[in-house]
Amino acid sequence: MSDLPWQQKQWAQLASAAANDRLPHALLLTGPGGIGLTEFALQFAGSLLCQNAGTDARQCGQCRACILVRAGNHPDILRVNPEEPGKQIRVEEIRSLVEFMHLSSHSGHHKVAVIDPADAMNRSAANTLLKILEEPPAGAVMLLCCSQPGRLPITIRSRCRQLAFNGDCGLATREWLAQRLDVDSATAMALLQRAGGVPFRALALAEVEALSKQDTLVQDLCELRQAAANPVALAQKWEAFGFPEVLVWLQEILRNAVVCKLAPGAPGNLSSENGHLQQIADELDLSQLVASYDLALRNYQGATGPFNLNHRGLLEEFIVHWQSTARPSRR
Repeated sequence: MSDLPWQQKQWAQLASAAANDRLPHALLLTGPGGIGLTEFALQFAGSLLCQNAGTDARQCGQCRACILVRAGNHPDILRVNPEEPGKQIRVEEIRSLVEFMHLSSHSGHHKVAVIDPADAMNRSAANTLLKILEEPPAGAVMLLCCSQPGRLPITIRSRCRQLAFNGDCGLATREWLAQRLDVDSATAMALLQRAGGVPFRALALAEVEALSKQDTLVQDLCELRQAAANPVALAQKWEAFGFPEVLVWLQEILRNAVVCKLAPGAPGNLSSENGHLQQIADELDLSQLVASYDLALRNYQGATGPFNLNHRGLLEEFIVHWQSTARPSRR
């Protein structure tokens, strides 16, 4: 089974489908970056090839197949990734996948391909994949990991069964994070709240420097609404914090500001520890918060996609937009 507690529901669904011979040939795994899509896909691929897997798809960890999977050398698993982060998955990689899928399985059962991230495929690659999705060979299982499924062609999405993973602040996830960081449950909960319930983002935020940078962003957003600022200089400052992390943090800040506005007493409300966050929630109406979140999300998609957009320009665009939200409050 998946060792990540927030993935147990999805794992149970696939384990049941596999046990009843109803496993789809193509699965689209979706969720925010940091939710563990790659980890889930690789673990599930291993469970399909384990020689002693039980009805819950738990890997035995001892058979030859499990040893090969753990070493990353199983001949029936193919990983398809961009050559470099942020680059495209080219048609040549997908053609290799098609050839791989049509070869006989070494185990006599499944052949599994993990495409990660699937939205990095260029148009030619997606069109080539579509052909094998329409006529998959027997035993083929393709796992597409994608945090931005809207960027995939509808023809691809419609031929995959989607399995969604969401943020989680439940007890099991808090305990997992607390154990990983050697902190108490309350600290783990606060980190998860800041990270929108996304555990691997919370791990990254646990670094004192990351928390400090995020707090600085909140303060900068407040000051931008009170006084004029040079967007170029501020964008340069934010870019030095790390890109595209800043755009992820902006999304989390705005999401938390919405919580502060709509549910002042809710458990996910962080205004008690960050007065600047409450100030943002008080000064902006809901439509302004949502519009700003949407822009941060679009710019993140532009920054992490295969189009090589100018990072500083994307930050400058957000800053100018944010400055414009101050105008209605000064009438």
